[in-house]
Amino acid sequence: MGVEDFRPLGISATNATSGTRFFVTNQARAGARVEVFDLSLDTLEAKHMATLTHAHITSPNSIAATSSTGFYLTNDLLFARRGAAHIPALAAEILTAAPGGSLVHVSLSSSGKVGIERAQMVSRLAFGNGVTVDTATNRVWAAAMLKGVYEFLYDPTDPARIGNARFLRAAVLVDNLFFATGEVFISGFASLRGFLESTKSPEAKRPGGLTAKVLPLLKTQEDAVEVVKRKYDVANSALRREEWRWETVFVDDGAFFGAVSTGVILEGGRYVGVSLLERGVVVCDEKPVKGRTVVGSEEEVKDEL
Repeated sequence: MGVEDFRPLGISATNATSGTRFFVTNQARAGARVEVFDLSLDTLEAKHMATLTHAHITSPNSIAATSSTGFYLTNDLLFARRGAAHIPALAAEILTAAPGGSLVHVSLSSSGKVGIERAQMVSRLAFGNGVTVDTATNRVWAAAMLKGVYEFLYDPTDPARIGNARFLRAAVLVDNLFFATGEVFISGFASLRGFLESTKSPEAKRPGGLTAKVLPLLKTQEDAVEVVKRKYDVANSALRREEWRWETVFVDDGAFFGAVSTGVILEGGRYVGVSLLERGVVVCDEKPVKGRTVVGSEEEVKDEL
């Protein structure tokens, strides 16, 4: 692997015999690939184990390990990374929300040299983005940025076999997903136009966005307070009652940090988020105010949506 052509985008870690194994999506100029590293917990040194390429690894975005010998990844767009001649097709794919992206499961050889034993596309996605798994309940969630989030059950003996698909529509353009403390968190942008304009110049207005966690479906006779909380939560704006599945934990109109691309509440209640467009990490204690987490005390809240 050439360091000068290492362009990581997604990363996932899992336990391995020798320590911790990392899978990293690499959108290298030489071609799309996944890099495999093994980190020794004794020496804290990482060893590059393999560079994985395959016809189903075309434009890898996010990645989530199911074990040390398997992972899911998303390819974002069908016409991405194909040169200037395909720009009109790429624009059409985005504008029409065509399902050109994909969710792929990759199985590696269980012995000997690290290599691909099988790679199989398991679902089409409209602009595939984040992916996360819960290996305890055998569930995988994949973000279609232009649609929402898909949830699947997978067969632990063959994760390429999925079923019981569910769709969760989102009020934001979902960038990434994160599973932690038994909950799924989504983060995304409020506007695709705002996101694209913000990439043109450092002085451009940053797009707004939020992080929200998935909630159970509303019951027919749900508590009135819960109904009101969900109805007026910004993460459920423009959604129908049966789609009020989100609870905002962090929101920013772009004036404080910008749209968070990955965010999560860790054990102990601390929120941590990073942005595709910003440097650094935003960290704040969990202080819910009207259904969302804010930075600092309520009197110091700045530029709330």
